[in-house]
Amino acid sequence: MGACTSPSPRYIGAGWKPLTSLQPQSQFKLNLDLNQEGIVRVLPPRDLSVPLTIFLRQRNLDELTALVHDVSHPRSPNYGRYLSQDELTDLISPSAESLDVVSAFLLKNGATSMELVANRDVMRVHLPLHRVEEIFSVRYTAFVAAHDAQHVIFRSAEHYRLPEQLLPHVDVVLGISDFTPTSVARMAMRSGRTLLEREEPRSLASGANFTVTAAGRGNSILRVTVTDAPANQAGEVVVTPLYLKRTPEVGVYSVSCPIDTKGSTCTISIQVEVPNYVPHSVSARFGTQVASYPYEVVVTTTVTPNLLRDLYKIPQGTRVTNPKVTQCVVEFEQQYYSPESLSYFLESMGLSGDVNVTVIGPNYPLKEGGEAALDIQWIMGMAPNAPTTFWSIAAKSSLEIDHILTWCYQALNMTDPPLINSLSYGMTETNVDLYLGKGYLSRTEVEFQKMAARGLTVIIADGDAGSVDLGLPPMSQRQCTPLHADWPSNSQYVTAIGSTYLTPYSLPLCYSEGLEECSGNPLGEVSVGVNYGMRWTTGGGFSQLISRPSWQAETVEKYLNAPDAKLPPSSIFNAEGRAYGDAVTCGHNLAVYMKNGGGWVNIDGTSASAPIFAAIATLLTEVSMNNGGPALGLMTPMMYEAAKANPAAFTDIVWGENNCGTTDFEPICCEHGFSSVPGFDAVSGLGSPNFAVLARMVTQAAHHSSK
Repeated sequence: MGACTSPSPRYIGAGWKPLTSLQPQSQFKLNLDLNQEGIVRVLPPRDLSVPLTIFLRQRNLDELTALVHDVSHPRSPNYGRYLSQDELTDLISPSAESLDVVSAFLLKNGATSMELVANRDVMRVHLPLHRVEEIFSVRYTAFVAAHDAQHVIFRSAEHYRLPEQLLPHVDVVLGISDFTPTSVARMAMRSGRTLLEREEPRSLASGANFTVTAAGRGNSILRVTVTDAPANQAGEVVVTPLYLKRTPEVGVYSVSCPIDTKGSTCTISIQVEVPNYVPHSVSARFGTQVASYPYEVVVTTTVTPNLLRDLYKIPQGTRVTNPKVTQCVVEFEQQYYSPESLSYFLESMGLSGDVNVTVIGPNYPLKEGGEAALDIQWIMGMAPNAPTTFWSIAAKSSLEIDHILTWCYQALNMTDPPLINSLSYGMTETNVDLYLGKGYLSRTEVEFQKMAARGLTVIIADGDAGSVDLGLPPMSQRQCTPLHADWPSNSQYVTAIGSTYLTPYSLPLCYSEGLEECSGNPLGEVSVGVNYGMRWTTGGGFSQLISRPSWQAETVEKYLNAPDAKLPPSSIFNAEGRAYGDAVTCGHNLAVYMKNGGGWVNIDGTSASAPIFAAIATLLTEVSMNNGGPALGLMTPMMYEAAKANPAAFTDIVWGENNCGTTDFEPICCEHGFSSVPGFDAVSGLGSPNFAVLARMVTQAAHHSSK
């Protein structure tokens, strides 16, 4: 059995390491092996049954692409005329020859439990491990999760090879050499006193022997930490408000190590009260040595659904009344929610505590996670009373691993899947095929197309690591150039959402010293970035791998040719690629309640923005359907058309940059990124939604489509 390529070495997925002993105990009988380099490996039993997911090659993909663009554009006569599950199957299902060849090949090699999804393009099968190794020219060994010694998977550290007879019929095989990242959710979670998931970034010491950390804790509280402070002398922390018309009141705070400090240094942490929204600089001095935190710091108040309803022009009391308007949050990584926490959150926000949630997959309320709590509470808090699905994708055993593709084919396997879907997971686009398997990205793009053809809306958080996707692999990458896009935000067939934070300092003139004091202005929005007081940076940019869709061509060309666009050098980004994000909502200091996780916490991230925008999409979908129109499906063409027809459909975000990221939780800013400027840009997209204007435009489109 030949193959198209020989096997090549892989990078093992971040968070996984080879298992080199029989500890921890596994439910499987494991074997020790000494390879040629003298390295101990743990091998699975030879008679083990291995689950594989095989994505079969589809037909008529050019027709599918044309159809999706036709049914998704509001000016098309076929707008909203989506396909049923059976119609989609008739269009794209593999040929009878492909099904026969693949099925016969697998049965010949001992396949059991063969299952075919409704669209007939994905096959789940079990094969004996020794046959998988022979067929695909691989060798399985055991890998253990670095963060969980009980989580063991079996994978090949080399790419698989497709046998020649399967090459014309198979796109991707999962379960052999794919290493899903062990942590990809886009969020940071804080309580009022303790950072629960991320350490605070440290400063460069500028020649001093100590470093300074500064982070807004919310609601006027700023925490400053001095690390490696000298134990034998007193010092001071200086907190200075910036951009004030009046003479600033500088805060000077005496600090010193405790008397009983053992050793020559210590860590000092203090909390000080500062005005909300005013940017501050922070430094520390011990003797002649001075260290400054290299970025401004901003403290803001906690955000609630009522506050965002006012900001995004959603009438208070708006509720979903149409039972056909359904929404969903999709979770990976054993993220579970607590119905009790959800009810308490809704009641605390003045909403009914009665929850209408359908759970697909496992859910263990006593193990509630911050990502799941955030998603379910905010999508239901912003679109109350909508039938909501909590979709938990999890492995059935330590042999299996989670994938966005898994959710795609499961959702498409339903006759009536949720209409609006929010996902807050992803990674750098150039890492997708490397870690998840060759062809994974392109197949995901097709699955998102199929969802659009069915009239489903997919909302994606566009990443917390700036335009460079800067950070640790595989979710991110380490280099400042070229700029790297985030996946699946880069897809033509999703709506990518970035983050802002709320502040009266939302205009450029607010950042000119002494020009105008903006603390009394109405709340506006600034793109989240390390450069502008936050501890992380919203995503946005241009894909290197996916071309620009026609529906954003005019808007993006205007942006690229604008004299004030502040673009990075053309050599480090692909100006012909898909531009993202498409829009933004608030992603900083959102209130979340976790009964089993410390009570009330504040959560940051594009993970917060995605379910908020998804809820607004749910409300707009109800407006359309209640007026005789279709579900919004792929809603980005409608969004770009709405912004061209009426600029008030989105509130323009004109301040912020996304040239920063983090490595080991320390902020790193690159020389180049994108800037928020008037009009569309690759930081804030079209801006934040104005529901009142969009609802009027959706109503008009619904009346037109129903004629």
